[in-house]
Amino acid sequence: MSEQRYSRFVHLCSTGSLKQMREEALLIKDQEEITTGLYWACYNGSPKKVEFIMSLLTDNNNITLKHLRTACVPYYDRNLDSHLKTVEILLANFSFNIPNLDKFITDITIPCNEPYEYATYLATLKILLTEHYYRIDGPGYNQNIIE
Repeated sequence: MSEQRYSRFVHLCSTGSLKQMREEALLIKDQEEITTGLYWACYNGSPKKVEFIMSLLTDNNNITLKHLRTACVPYYDRNLDSHLKTVEILLANFSFNIPNLDKFITDITIPCNEPYEYATYLATLKILLTEHYYRIDGPGYNQNIIE
């Protein structure tokens, strides 16, 4: 694998079109490169890119809490709905063990001048994360059963 190929695929996951990503993905075999591309698609809150990249994954063990946290924080993007959709996709397809759910949510800050928009986003995000955490096969549910 050449560094140029790696950089181009990852760059397209962040800023390119889905069509360009599909063309470049034909040449990608390295799972690390694919998970790095997934990180940048999550960073940009790109649900369609995330879904496409997930179809390339053969090893889900490399998808970490870092990917989820990145999807939760819309760094520069004001399209909060696309970040929520990205989070929904990740939660529906991967199991994340969030050690401290309240801290995880509290640590999420978004650059937003609209207090109502920020509060609404965080409330929806908290619902999604809480449902994931306490689902029947989730760590919170299992911990409550054991105790």
